[in-house]
Amino acid sequence: MRTGTAPRPGEPERPDSPWEVPYRQTITTQYAMMTARHMHLHGTTPEQLAWVRVSMSRHAQHNPNAMFREPVTVEDVLASPMVAPPLRRLDCCVISDGGGAIVVTRPEIARSLRRPGVRLIGAGHTLYGSSGGRFDLTTSGASASGATAFEQAGVAPADIRYASIYDNFTVMVPMQLSAQLLPLLPR
Repeated sequence: MRTGTAPRPGEPERPDSPWEVPYRQTITTQYAMMTARHMHLHGTTPEQLAWVRVSMSRHAQHNPNAMFREPVTVEDVLASPMVAPPLRRLDCCVISDGGGAIVVTRPEIARSLRRPGVRLIGAGHTLYGSSGGRFDLTTSGASASGATAFEQAGVAPADIRYASIYDNFTVMVPMQLSAQLLPLLPR
């Protein structure tokens, strides 16, 4: 967050706080641990993660509100300063304040808005973190929420033609993709 990173008032203390808080973990160091674990388990390389950032920069060129619209190369990512090994600056989330919203309403109200609409056929949610003593740092909450959404919708990942995947840190794209695609692969 750009405007502040103070703890949220009234947020309950997690059971793992006494063991983690003294070490002053940051979002970046948490993602660095997740990235290192992903690399260890799946053989993910810095070059593969750099391609995620290259893709993000190409898409940003088409968004006039993007914070960074200049394209980057794999070489740019790999030459950027190390922040928290194995993460380099261009692997990391841009510090910003932002948000998103989806307005859900009844079909008759949606029609009266005279705007393009989308019919929601499935949704899922979960509260899942990578801290708190969890051993699998490479599992995204998408493994639960995505499965629920696909089941409700009666579709499979192979039926999807477009996906907008949260890309705060480069490792999140392969983590979220694998959360949905790995269960489909033959064993």
